[in-house]
Amino acid sequence: MKNGDRAEIMKYILYISLFIGILIAQLACCTKKDCDEAGDIFEIEFYNFNKPSIDTIIVYSYIKNTNFASPIDSLRVERCDGDGNPYYSYIGILSFDKDYKVVLVSTGQAFTISSIETEERGCNSCFPYRPKSDYYTRMKSYQLNWQIKDGPRIQIYN
Repeated sequence: MKNGDRAEIMKYILYISLFIGILIAQLACCTKKDCDEAGDIFEIEFYNFNKPSIDTIIVYSYIKNTNFASPIDSLRVERCDGDGNPYYSYIGILSFDKDYKVVLVSTGQAFTISSIETEERGCNSCFPYRPKSDYYTRMKSYQLNWQIKDGPRIQIYN
């Protein structure tokens, strides 16, 4: 075997070793974390409200795209958390496949939530592939009182 052949073989071994090293480093950097904003809606953020006005709310659910004409159920929520803006009202689970009306009991104000659009997002970053289990559905946009709002959280402003 000539010195030139040995040099070629050593070069290929070096390239293969570098590739394997980079692959191992990428797999070691695979993040496993909780995916924020994943799944259903658990809270509504209220901005510029005084706390007594949102102490009790009622959330009415409707069949999606029926213009709030086909009621399904209602949920009374009597707990709001937070000392400043926003106040968070933990409402249980709101599904992406319904429309909702939120009524503040103390003031009678009503807010409609409809046309919820969702998107698939990757959560954990693993190279060279991402398993199907690392994707989740999140809210992309919704209509609040027939105005389109972007984002994964329902935010109501007074």
